[in-house]
Amino acid sequence: RKRAVCYNISGRAVYQNAADGKRSKMNKNRIIKAALAGVIALCVAALIAAGIKASRGKGIPILMYHHLVQDGEALNAMTVSAGKFESDLKYLKENGYTAILPRDMLEQDFSLPEKPIIISFDDGYRSNYEIAYPLISKYGFKAVISVISAMQDEEREFFCSWDMLREMHDSGIIEIGSHTHNAHNPEYGGGLSDNGVNGVQRRAGESDEDFQKRVLDDIKLSYMRIFEEVTTPVSFAYPFGSNDKDADKLIEELFSFSFNTTKGRYIPERGNYKLPRYEIYQDSELDKMLK
Repeated sequence: RKRAVCYNISGRAVYQNAADGKRSKMNKNRIIKAALAGVIALCVAALIAAGIKASRGKGIPILMYHHLVQDGEALNAMTVSAGKFESDLKYLKENGYTAILPRDMLEQDFSLPEKPIIISFDDGYRSNYEIAYPLISKYGFKAVISVISAMQDEEREFFCSWDMLREMHDSGIIEIGSHTHNAHNPEYGGGLSDNGVNGVQRRAGESDEDFQKRVLDDIKLSYMRIFEEVTTPVSFAYPFGSNDKDADKLIEELFSFSFNTTKGRYIPERGNYKLPRYEIYQDSELDKMLK
């Protein structure tokens, strides 16, 4: 980012008498104020222009995937086939999209490409490593994977291991974010609860102490485990897109970005939290979605 430089204004003043000296001082003050006002106006204009350029009036689409399966295997509402994912990448490539990562946005000299897009995965399924990662590399894209870090600590078979996450991170094309440590409705097998309270939301009658242990400490633990094993995480994905004001506050202290599940586009000048995403299903058509 370029910084506006304010220069001191100095001049030679020949004071013939006290009145002339006072008028000269007043004129000099007016010149200084006018110059400062001009600099401020230029800075504001530059910020507005940068914001317009950042979103290009359209915003940045964020795609949300979960689990992938090989072609011919059974699908459910949260999975897409390898062929479908590759078809999506081909479409993005042929239509001039460039994938960016949240951490890219934090670089001082980063500038957005003509058609930016963010590809995201929630949960950290092993298929992200076995299927998605090779295809993302093949087509020259990048993606952010938000993991439930307890799955790595417990070495769950269907989720990425810490070694896998490190390998992908070290490639430079995959960013690892948080999806909590184990606050993704574990008592419901990771699915939706039967009472409508999900993820980091506070339960009815839950005390501050219990909420601290169940949710806030969990979020901190997720951050620390990713930091210890892979890298400093800069993004958080809300399980089920469910928010809570106390959790929001902590998330915004720890992370630079957060993802939600509402539909829409990311407008950088509007902030980097609770970013909307387009959830991708097997029958999703990117050409219609990204018009």
